Parts: sequence; structure tokens; C-alpha cells
Amino acid sequence: TYVNDKFLEISKYSKEELIGKTHKIINSGYHDKTFFAHLWKTVSAGKVWRGEVKNRAKDGMYYWVHTTIVPFLDENSRPYQYVAIRTDITEKVNALEQISEERARTIYSEKMATLGQLAAGVAHELGNPMGSIVSWLEVVSHAVKTNTLQELELEKTLESVRERAQYMQNIISSMLTYSRDGSRDPHVTVNLALTIEKVLSYCSYKIRKTNTKIIKKF
Repeated sequence: TYVNDKFLEISKYSKEELIGKTHKIINSGYHDKTFFAHLWKTVSAGKVWRGEVKNRAKDGMYYWVHTTIVPFLDENSRPYQYVAIRTDITEKVNALEQISEERARTIYSEKMATLGQLAAGVAHELGNPMGSIVSWLEVVSHAVKTNTLQELELEKTLESVRERAQYMQNIISSMLTYSRDGSRDPHVTVNLALTIEKVLSYCSYKIRKTNTKIIKKF
């Protein structure tokens, strides 16, 4: 029913385009339905709602406003009118997003640098089981060619190959997980003792090389 000049300036709409319309005209699509459902549930109950809203101007540009919606109540304590008071916080939100992105890039760069440092140790950790697998396969191949292959020995060899292949797969999987940008991933509960064991396993080459003694107390 009413808009001031500041609203016209930030939304890029004229007064004629806004009067009689709902706020859907500036809906950015950023917020989900539950966000607005909570908003209207609050003000419909006669309570003041406060929050930050991302809107879209007529020219397609997005802007953020800190919003306070105040319901006016009739003699039966029912809202008959709402007044929205908004403060433009676009620059503040953009600055925080930029800081967040820069922090994420910094963390990612540090992770990649650490990954490079771990490469030598990981290569060694993969080299040992890979060498064992190749040796066992050569033994099996020779036994097949000379017709001296024993079933029991074959089962033991294959089990050893599977164990070392799984070990290598776990290392590769963990390194891929570490190298990806997980800054936006949801938090999950992890087994810290198991995580420590994995870290010590992947760093075992460097630990041995530096004669470092590890003491674990769980």
C-alpha cells in the first residue's frame, strides 16, 4: 500500500509497479518455502519478525536487506496491516562472502601444499604393497606355467594380494578426499581414534625415517 523513495531506488521499480503487488515481485528465489512460512507464521501471530532477506531488483541484480516486519493489531489482537522496515546490507554480506571464499581458497591451497609434502611418503607406502603384489603374481604365473600351482597356496596368495590392494585403495581414497574442497560439506560425526590410526598409517614412512616415537592413549 505504500513504498518510500529508498525502496524504489534499491528495487529499481516504480511506485506504480509496486503498489498493489505482493513481495513476490522482488523474490530472489534464494530462500526456501520454510523461510517465508516461518516469517508469515510469526507476523500472523501478531509478533515482530526480524531477519536478513535476499531480494532481486527489476534489473535482475540481487541485494540484501536486514528486515523488521511489524504487525498492527486490531481490537481483537489480529493483524490488519504490516510495516516492513529494511536496511540495505548488501555491501556487508558481499564482503563477508568474499572473506569466506578467500578463507576457503587459502585453506585449500594449504591442503594442496601439505598434500605435496605427503606425496613422497604416500609413494613409498604404495610402493611396498605394489611390489609385493607384483612378486606374488609372478610366482603364481610361474606356478601356472610349470603346472606346480597348489590350491591352498593360491588362496593364501590371493588373500594377501586383496589385503594389500585394499590398503592401497584406502590410501588413494583418503588422499582424494583430503585434496577436494570440502568447505561446504555438512558436518558429520567421525571416529577420532580410527582417524588417528589412519593418519599414523599413512605417515608411517616419515615416522620411521625420522625415528619418531608415537605414544597413543585412547
